[in-house]
Amino acid sequence: MVSTPALLSTLEAESGYGRQLADALKMLRDTPSQKLLDLLPNDITVVMNENYTWPHDAIQRELDRISAKAQDDLYDLTRIRDQQDKATLLSTDTSIFALIPRSGFLRIPNEHLIYLAKQLFGKPQRMNVSKFCPNTSSTGTFCGAPMDSRDLHMRTCKMTSIHHQNHAAIQHWFEDLARQAHIQTTPAPPISDVSERTPTKQLAADLMLIDVSLQGPNKDGGNVALDFSMVTSAAMTYCCKSATIPLHAAELQEKAKLQKYADAYKNKHTIHFIPVVFESGGAFGEKA
Repeated sequence: MVSTPALLSTLEAESGYGRQLADALKMLRDTPSQKLLDLLPNDITVVMNENYTWPHDAIQRELDRISAKAQDDLYDLTRIRDQQDKATLLSTDTSIFALIPRSGFLRIPNEHLIYLAKQLFGKPQRMNVSKFCPNTSSTGTFCGAPMDSRDLHMRTCKMTSIHHQNHAAIQHWFEDLARQAHIQTTPAPPISDVSERTPTKQLAADLMLIDVSLQGPNKDGGNVALDFSMVTSAAMTYCCKSATIPLHAAELQEKAKLQKYADAYKNKHTIHFIPVVFESGGAFGEKA
């Protein structure tokens, strides 16, 4: 702790601890926020009073609000590109990597991680040199859609198996977590409804946990069926609202899955159902 005389002796000087504090205070007081002005002392000498207490938390919250507003002001949400950029930002949550560092399905090579970081920090670029999507479906249909610098098409292209790969990776990760918790899993049983695309195939969730309902501490002992999904919030279907409502895309997908499965599993099998939805930036849906 710097003594009061030492601090005072540097306040009027060109350098020193006191001078630095005084300059920092002046810079903060130049910020156009009346709330911040009300929280700050008028002069640095005031803080040397032994009864003075800095309202640190309130100051930090106001600075966070100012920074967030300045970030928001960079986007023009009347433009689809800005909607997509903002939606991508809101859906980005890399904390999942702290949970699954040993999962081979979700390891990312360093060069890919660097590329993703550049995309996230506002430097859109195209990973593929081709100007048109080179993907081909299992039936041989060529996509050929124009490529975009944000790689949004590559996340949503229907001519590739990337969705199936991501789905399998998330399910594998969850089954691994269940094994570590000594929870038995099994494929979820089918419900009475059938697939619209394949009328001869009955619908079923992806996975069932045995003797764990996930409904609450007093309700365990039943089973829970889980269905995994990944959605891209920056896709044209979602980007307008996802730019201002975090997890909007995930919420829509959760509602669709609940409508399809929840009552069917409850009525036919007395099984609780939970949709496990992730946005492609890594953010968990509320149910997940």
